[in-house]
Formats: sequence, C-alpha cells, structure tokens
Amino acid sequence: MTEETKKGFEFRQQAFGLTDMWASVKVAVGDVPNHIVLYHPDHRDKLGYLIAHECGHILRFHEAPPDYKKLPATTSEHRRRMFHDLEKDLYRLSRLGLSVEHLGQLVSMWHEGVVRQLGNVPVDVRIEKWLHEEYGGLGLLQRRALGAQLRENEKVLGRRVKEFTPERIYYASNVMNAAYAKFIGAMLDEPRYFLRYQRTPYESLGRRLGDELWESPDRGYRGDTEAIERWSQLLRLDEWWEWRAIS
Repeated sequence: MTEETKKGFEFRQQAFGLTDMWASVKVAVGDVPNHIVLYHPDHRDKLGYLIAHECGHILRFHEAPPDYKKLPATTSEHRRRMFHDLEKDLYRLSRLGLSVEHLGQLVSMWHEGVVRQLGNVPVDVRIEKWLHEEYGGLGLLQRRALGAQLRENEKVLGRRVKEFTPERIYYASNVMNAAYAKFIGAMLDEPRYFLRYQRTPYESLGRRLGDELWESPDRGYRGDTEAIERWSQLLRLDEWWEWRAIS
C-alpha cells in the first residue's frame, strides 16, 4: 500500500460524533505525507478488518482517473436548502417539544449523516466484496463485523427513530440500508439479512439498488461516483450536496 500510493500511514483513535461510525480515513493528497486511519476505541476488536476496509477506500481513490478524484461535500447553501425542504417536518418536530436550538443540532446531524451514507454505501459494498474475494484470512472477522453493522442498521427502522426523523431522510437512509443488506446478503449467501426490509416501503428501491451493484462489474472509483449520483437522484438528495475535487 505504501509503495502504491507513495504515502505513509498514521492510525489514531477517534470518538466520532456520529455514533454509528466505526472508522474513517483521511486520504493523503498533494504534499501530505501520511494517510490517517481513524478508528473508534469501542471497536478495537475489529481493528484488523477496519484497517483493511479503510485501505480499500485509499486504493480506490488513488487509482481513480484525475477527473474522478472528488468527494461529496456540503456547504451552508446546501444546509439552507435542506432546511427549506424539511420545513413541514421541522414544524411537526417542534410541536413535539423540540427547541429551535435542538432542531438546529439535529438538522446538522441529519445532513452530515445522510450525505456521508450516500457517499459511502455504494463504495463500501464494493470494498467488502474485494476483501471477501481477495483476503480470505479476514473471513470470520469480516462476517462478524458485517453482521454487527447490519444489526445496527436495522435499528433505524424503529418507531421511535421514525417519529423523530424527517420522512425524506428516514426513507433515504432505510433504502440505502436495504441496498446494503441486499448486496452483503448476496455476497455471504445470507438472504436473511434482507428479510427485515421486506414488506416495508424501502424494499423495492433497496432491492433494486443492491441488485444493480451486485450484478454490475466493478469499475473502480469512477463507477462509485456514478452510482452515488444515481442514488442521489433517485433518493432526491441532489440539492443537499456537491462534488469537491481533491488533488
């Protein structure tokens, strides 16, 4: 990896603000000497798998054509559009007793979370398939980690989460979770992973997106960016983010 990217590595513990994040990576570009892999201290038992997965992100980005070296990003204008689009939901939530300050914090969390999910899930499943096929030694650790992740994702279906989440965000997040479950279920020959999404409003589109990725060839990060754009359009998220070139 160091030879391929000509960069070193740093590994740091990080307690992420978003509770569902286990690890993240800051890809070294330009004169930055090291890739920085961040991992949550509560998930040290999965560290080997988490590092391998984040290395997959580095490799895919490193191998991308120059025009595709970009990442999803948000601005204050995107946040303003999101506020406007969610106006009715925010009014409903204010009637439940949430303060303006609390709602503002929640909107920031929702915005960051749904854009992060959009930018990661189509890439994550490709990386998981690559690890599954090329690094069999991770097999049991990968299977355990994916099972835990899928169980965490299913909690989003809960009634309480639905009550306190804008409908548009709740729908988009669960569709992406369903697509993830469909792809990982096919990869591990575990169709039970998708059962929780059957007979829900998220089944049809989630199945479609998961199957499309599973059945199509892996075209690297270029294909990832195209999948992200397609998902964004179908989930009506286009006005909430933009691409930012990284060089």
